[in-house]
Amino acid sequence: MIVRCLFLLILCLSILPTINASEVAKVIRVRGYASQLSPGAKEARVVLLGQKIFEDTSVLTKPKSLVVIEFNDGARMTIGPDSKLVVTKARGEGPGLVSLLKGKMRSTVKPDNTKEDKYFIRTRTAAMGVRGTDFQTSFNPENRSTSLVTFKGQVMMARLDTPQQELEATQENINVTRDENNRASVEQSENTRGTRIQELKKILASKDVVSVSNGQYAGAVTGLSKPTQPVVISPVQLNLLYKSDELAPKRESEKLDDLALKEVKHVGNPEGYYDARQEKFAPRAGGFVDLDSALYIPPNENSELDPRSNTYTPKNMGFIDKSTGDYVAPKGLILDPKLGFVPKTNSSELLAQAGALNRTIAKDVLLKDINEVAPVIRPNKRERIERANVWFAFGASAEQHSVSNNSAGLNFDQDSQSVNDFELGYDHPGKDNWQALTRISLRSVDLENNQLVNAGSKSLWSVGAGARTALSPRLGFSSLLSLDQIFIYNRVTNNNVTSNEWSRFTIPTLEFVLESEFFRTNRFAMIADGGLLINLPKSRNDVEVKAGAGFLGRIGAEYWLGSQSTLSLSYMIRAQSFELESTRFTAQDDVSRSGLNLKLQYFY
Repeated sequence: MIVRCLFLLILCLSILPTINASEVAKVIRVRGYASQLSPGAKEARVVLLGQKIFEDTSVLTKPKSLVVIEFNDGARMTIGPDSKLVVTKARGEGPGLVSLLKGKMRSTVKPDNTKEDKYFIRTRTAAMGVRGTDFQTSFNPENRSTSLVTFKGQVMMARLDTPQQELEATQENINVTRDENNRASVEQSENTRGTRIQELKKILASKDVVSVSNGQYAGAVTGLSKPTQPVVISPVQLNLLYKSDELAPKRESEKLDDLALKEVKHVGNPEGYYDARQEKFAPRAGGFVDLDSALYIPPNENSELDPRSNTYTPKNMGFIDKSTGDYVAPKGLILDPKLGFVPKTNSSELLAQAGALNRTIAKDVLLKDINEVAPVIRPNKRERIERANVWFAFGASAEQHSVSNNSAGLNFDQDSQSVNDFELGYDHPGKDNWQALTRISLRSVDLENNQLVNAGSKSLWSVGAGARTALSPRLGFSSLLSLDQIFIYNRVTNNNVTSNEWSRFTIPTLEFVLESEFFRTNRFAMIADGGLLINLPKSRNDVEVKAGAGFLGRIGAEYWLGSQSTLSLSYMIRAQSFELESTRFTAQDDVSRSGLNLKLQYFY
């Protein structure tokens, strides 16, 4: 009995924080993995379908995951992939308050006859007042940019500077102040949470607020004290974003209302402008919104005006994913949240294209407070083909010979003490996914002297030329024709005396190799290569080396030291079989070499 009472007491204490919090919403759709931290809880729990959401609850989604919650008043919010949202206050007396800490969300709020805001949505750089509307917003914590796209209705947007700890806080009190530029800032104070709502109301009633209506975009960025002026985005992207299942706030079986978004027309001058004195910025209408970076990409000067929508149609500025509506940067470029467009390679053409696009998005205006060093971006197999590079490699290995089927009756195995390889290569700048290759190498082989075979320390050289192509971003194929000098078993007769020795043969060899990256990060990759070796027939004096086959393999790691150089370390193995025939003997010499290889590569 005592044990039972103790158990009930512990259970009551464990759920007490939940009892004290008010239930405000429930989960109506889940995809992938997401977690929630309820008020008073010490550990996060997995979000499940039908689960209740309380005030002061934070929800965190993983990449490729989403959660749709429905509030008691019928409003719905989708928390997109890799996002974090805090339901700070739900509707009761006054509007609700939701904080988006990172990622993207979409909301639908039912309109009514009142003219009061039903919800306030805030990020670190923006406050939004929502009445009855369908809209989508995203916030990138790296550049502290907030984007807003309205599909239906109207959303008021104001610039706001809010510390990260305040967004994450739920019960702490805050105060809103303004600096000499009349920019609103939020600080902790003795005020109540009701004061927080009142201050947001004042901010959203100021003269610096913009009204974002059907089909329009507005953004809040670090470089401006006010939101950008609303403009209609690309009708194609607008329609795809609205219909996308990625963020649509609905149940699995529901359908969205049909909206004629392709017929939305921009009102006013679509050219855009920048007033530095008043810090007013209006980008060109008709551009794309990148939800991940929360940046807007206006059409460039070469774009044509569409009179039906009064927007410009972007040209050579990337494209829109037809399944999600997401923006995709032009080939060879990425859209970095802090740096704008960055080329993946140092190609002069890509550098010029990135510079032109950064001028188009007014990077120096919008991101002028972001001072960061450009990240090292590891190009994939296809992108590396476009770049010329020179490399040097050093290898330390061992060479083994196995002589068999010897008509002279002398079958044996012999290992070398050491083999040192020095190789220099030049990969020409590629074109149409093909790249020319040239190689030259020098190898020093120290074969053991024994009573059976005469040999000493000798040097061998090799030259080759070939081509490479990319089969995919992580898989390449190369072929090489080379002249390889190699020591092969031989029986030599001098002055009627026959002896065994290692003779130098120059063998034409074909290589066919698959090159792969089976794991990669921004700077680091695990690499694995494998292929076929075919040696062509070769005669030396009266000894004929017949055509044969072999294989080669390599596995290792590669690290990008900077934007133009890499360092790799790998383990390699190379094996070939040579069938020998002359008037004096026949034999087979199986040659294998294995060891470590260190390679330094420079791209330009």
